[in-house]
Amino acid sequence: MGSEESLELGRTLRRLPLVARVVISAFLIAVGVGYFSALVQLHVQQASPGQILPGPEEVTDNYHGKPALGQFERLIVTDETKPFTGSGSMRSAFTFRSSGWVRLIRERAKEKEVTPIYAENELRKERAFEINALVAWLHAGATEAGYAEFPLPADFFQSLPKGAEPDSTFFEKKDGAWVAKVSAIIDTRCVRCHATGKTGSAGQIHLDGYKNVMDYVPPDPDATPGGMSLTKLAQTTHAHLLSFAMLYALTGLVFAFTSYPIRVRMLFAPLALIAQLAEIACWWLSRVDPLFAYGIVFLGALVAVCLAVHIVLSLFDMYDKKGKFVVGGLLALGLLAFIILQVLVFGPHLAAQRSAAGM
Repeated sequence: MGSEESLELGRTLRRLPLVARVVISAFLIAVGVGYFSALVQLHVQQASPGQILPGPEEVTDNYHGKPALGQFERLIVTDETKPFTGSGSMRSAFTFRSSGWVRLIRERAKEKEVTPIYAENELRKERAFEINALVAWLHAGATEAGYAEFPLPADFFQSLPKGAEPDSTFFEKKDGAWVAKVSAIIDTRCVRCHATGKTGSAGQIHLDGYKNVMDYVPPDPDATPGGMSLTKLAQTTHAHLLSFAMLYALTGLVFAFTSYPIRVRMLFAPLALIAQLAEIACWWLSRVDPLFAYGIVFLGALVAVCLAVHIVLSLFDMYDKKGKFVVGGLLALGLLAFIILQVLVFGPHLAAQRSAAGM
């Protein structure tokens, strides 16, 4: 193909009737909005509290799985927004479901002359140390000797809020080193509902005493390591491959008929499809080796970049100066809308998640 013929082909998109270009523009904008909504769904389904999108650790857990946790650990580390049940999360027993939570926030806010939100964030961080102390005890072998007083690492309290002190009810400094009173934490946060003689479903699970706690510490030997099941992975692969093949083929074809240099079009037009195929391959390979989770993260970002190139550059290439001005204005409005959402919705949402997790 000669250079002049190649140049003419590259101008094909701009030579379409105005109505056709408007339809293509609306399609590209709709794809961009749809992709953004998919990212929101990805945040809700897989990201850890306070994260915008899932990182390698969350992707690994989702596709490869992780070693099964004991029921006790799983319930205290799971996000407190999950149902307050034995299959959901019991983390909120340390926070807003704990005794006197509202009163403690009000008293702290008055004493330190801070807002209730700031006081609650401080209190949540302190309660997170209680959970972290229990997890450290569990990971150290959950010994009976450590059940009364468990020696903590030297840097355990480094992220404690300025001016805050660990609750002396549960933490004590002995010979220059901090110890956690594991039994006192469990008695205060758990045993008030899970004790012998208590009624209801909670009363059927007894956590008063080391031996009772140990019934829920070891991982279930029959539990699977987690990760997406083969059935769900096959369904997800089928649905995503068909939809992505259609979507990225259309956006790639639109970009292929722009007037950008042939090398640029040859690189970006098919790259979204190729990267998506490679990413889905990593979904399956991650079941065997968790290192492929990093491939999922990288290739997912590459797909996003290619799609942005398809949409933004194609929109600008379809119109003359006046049209480019309109397109630029629409993109600027979209960016402004995103900033407003970030300030009013996304930012507070992520901050609330981090606060709930004691981060």
